[in-house]
Amino acid sequence: MKRIGTFITIFLFLSMSAHGAERVLSLSDAMTLAVQNNLSLKLAHADTEEARARVAQTAAGLLPLLFGTVSQARTFKTNLAAQGFPATGSFPFDILIGPFNTFDARVQATQRLLDVEIYRQTRAVRALADVSEWQVKLAGDQVATAAALAYIEAQRSSRVIEAAQSDVDLANTLLKQTHDQHRAGTAAGIDEARAQTRLAQEQVRLIRAHTDGRQARIRLARVAGLPLQDTLQLSDPLTMVSPDTSTLTIDIPFAWHHRFELRVVEAETRAAEESLRAAQAGYYPSIRAAGD
Repeated sequence: MKRIGTFITIFLFLSMSAHGAERVLSLSDAMTLAVQNNLSLKLAHADTEEARARVAQTAAGLLPLLFGTVSQARTFKTNLAAQGFPATGSFPFDILIGPFNTFDARVQATQRLLDVEIYRQTRAVRALADVSEWQVKLAGDQVATAAALAYIEAQRSSRVIEAAQSDVDLANTLLKQTHDQHRAGTAAGIDEARAQTRLAQEQVRLIRAHTDGRQARIRLARVAGLPLQDTLQLSDPLTMVSPDTSTLTIDIPFAWHHRFELRVVEAETRAAEESLRAAQAGYYPSIRAAGD
């Protein structure tokens, strides 16, 4: 009995000494911190930005292309006959002339008047960007849900610890009562031994409850992106809410049209269809205009 009590004291002391700063955390704060600090969600945002940039890059193929060139050269000798000007009466001088300078400045423009392939590719890439945006919303919803479940589990573990502590207190009271009855001669020694065994079992359950509670709070801190050594004070208690079954037939169609998982699948289907049309459009002719 003394060893078990000493072990509980050491366990509680080590648990308290490992704590860092104390933080009051509500359910909404846990969900907000989880969404802000989740690495997977940040990567999903980065993928969305990349998809949007890819849309602009693909759509740039429909814009006009402008080129400007400026050049200057010095020619030392040139043959007029080779250039198509043979020596005649108009050219009484030698057909070899030079040196002289030449200067050339020009603007070239190219415009796609009709290019179905580029147009379809732009639509396909835009559909992929929509997939990325819905995936970001889905990831945010999943992270917030994980934070809410971790918060509820941490609150539940606190109630388990309270219940285990109450069982230990009850076992202590029964042991004292049995001990007094044994001294008074109204109870046998076996009853006192059973009371001691029950107390030891309840103390072991209390240790396990403390361990589970600490693990639940660590999981909550990890999901919320908080330091693991912080002491979390959960401000929102667990309350029992009776479900309203009258809205069940309304909630199912609402969920069917608003669940992010379904939106992601629908966007992926549209993206696949647009990609197929873009591949088929590769066989279509294109019309371009060029000017120099």
